[in-house]
Amino acid sequence: AEEAKLREQLRNQTLQRAEKMVMERTEKVRQFRSQKMLTDALTTRNEQVKEKKAMAQKEVEHEKKWHSFVIKSVQDANQKAAHEEEQRKRNRDLIAADLRRQIHEQNEQRRLQNLQKREEELMMIE
Repeated sequence: AEEAKLREQLRNQTLQRAEKMVMERTEKVRQFRSQKMLTDALTTRNEQVKEKKAMAQKEVEHEKKWHSFVIKSVQDANQKAAHEEEQRKRNRDLIAADLRRQIHEQNEQRRLQNLQKREEELMMIE
């Protein structure tokens, strides 16, 4: 009977040890899975952060290109406007010079006509 009791204790101890090992193994598996999930979540998050930074960088580059395009367009428009204004000024100067020439020619014609009239008048008087 004592032997049976001793075997029963050994059997119970072995079962308890086995149960403890199963529990520890189950807990380790849970911890492993939990750590794996955490690692996966952190990896995903890091990828998302990198992707967000890359998108932000692309946006910055796009904005820089757009800014350069706008600046160039404004400069081109300013140059075109300056060129057109210069052309208009040349045209005005040419027109003014032509008008001065015409006025000078008219004045000269009047002077010559007046001179001719005087000569005719003097000839008539003589």
